[in-house]
Amino acid sequence: WNLYRDVKAVPEDREANATILQQYNITQEQLQSIIYRVDNTTQPPIATLGMHPWDGVDTDIDFTQAKEEDPFAQPLFAYPFDVWQGSIVFALTDRRFSRTVNLTNSGVTSLYGAILSDSTLNWRIQVSANDTCRIEAEDAGCELHLDFTGRRPGLVKFAAILAVLVNWTSTIGIFLLTCESVVMRRTYILTETDILGVCVGALFALPSVRAILPGAPDFGAIIDLIGIIPNIIIVSLCTTAIALSKLTMRRPKNE
Repeated sequence: WNLYRDVKAVPEDREANATILQQYNITQEQLQSIIYRVDNTTQPPIATLGMHPWDGVDTDIDFTQAKEEDPFAQPLFAYPFDVWQGSIVFALTDRRFSRTVNLTNSGVTSLYGAILSDSTLNWRIQVSANDTCRIEAEDAGCELHLDFTGRRPGLVKFAAILAVLVNWTSTIGIFLLTCESVVMRRTYILTETDILGVCVGALFALPSVRAILPGAPDFGAIIDLIGIIPNIIIVSLCTTAIALSKLTMRRPKNE
């Protein structure tokens, strides 16, 4: 069996050798009505199967945005709520029949007993299959259509949401301490507590939380606009305000 990818099966419209057709006890009209061929007769197969029980083939599937009108499902940008989709089409031809009738890429048949397997990390893949060989319409072709939908599992979503909540909790805490010490003139916070070290540490710690998220994309996703960039700006302003307050703070009289 020859396996083809991303092709379409069309009714066989080429003429076969009459002597060969007599051996199969079929006419040219019957051949064109029941036999399908690959639409591209020069298309090489991606694999030859059936010669051994362990025959297999490796292939790649391109994933794109599932919902083009929804920016909050855009791949990578909408992490961890992005939705991906991909599809692949397989067609299988009988090599012996094709050689016998001397018609390349002819004798398309249905796929039976095939196993599709893969391993993924931090992804949940759903597959839907459609075998057009079972559809009676002549223009339906005879291919196996596989549609894939990829989503992040609940654990990844939980980790991303938790990281945003932790960032905002830390940011709000630092902001309140800054307001208490600078705006409310609570000088003991500036003198007895090393709040400046806390602010500087948070300034470098908050962005690093993103690096431990499973399957996190490059910088520029929605999670950065919500839980990273605003936090860095607020903490930077708080650090500057506290540093200036420490510089301008009056020393105690006993010093």
